[in-house]
Amino acid sequence: MFSASSPDIHVTGLDISPPAVAVANRLLEASGHAGRVSFAVEDALRSGSAGQTVTYQGIISAMLAEHLPTPKPLFDSLAAQIAPRGLVFFSTALESAQRDHVFEFHRESEPLRMAEEAGLRALRMLSDASPATAQARFLPRATAMLLQAR
Repeated sequence: MFSASSPDIHVTGLDISPPAVAVANRLLEASGHAGRVSFAVEDALRSGSAGQTVTYQGIISAMLAEHLPTPKPLFDSLAAQIAPRGLVFFSTALESAQRDHVFEFHRESEPLRMAEEAGLRALRMLSDASPATAQARFLPRATAMLLQAR
């Protein structure tokens, strides 16, 4: 969350789901940040397209990539929308088979490579997992990266 002592910070939240945006707007009303935060129904993969040159100082893409048929367009969109010296926080699941996960990363290097190919550089990277059982054939985990445009 951002501090109330930083009035220059403005946040735009995008989600493809109208019900999710409706919930976010209801929570926003109670938060006291309505003048600095807005939510919109928008496809993150198409945001900034059609000749728009909107850029952001910070972008959060948390646990989204594994829900896409292919995450490459997401990285391209992030790279196109981040301002010079802006930061992207990106996280995704690895080897975490879930009904709504339509893409599965197997190695930490896979999302890193996609980010680099889109023109982003990893400043920090962290991967973590719960303890594996002796009979486990794979290790479900999550990885997060702090990215910046090259």
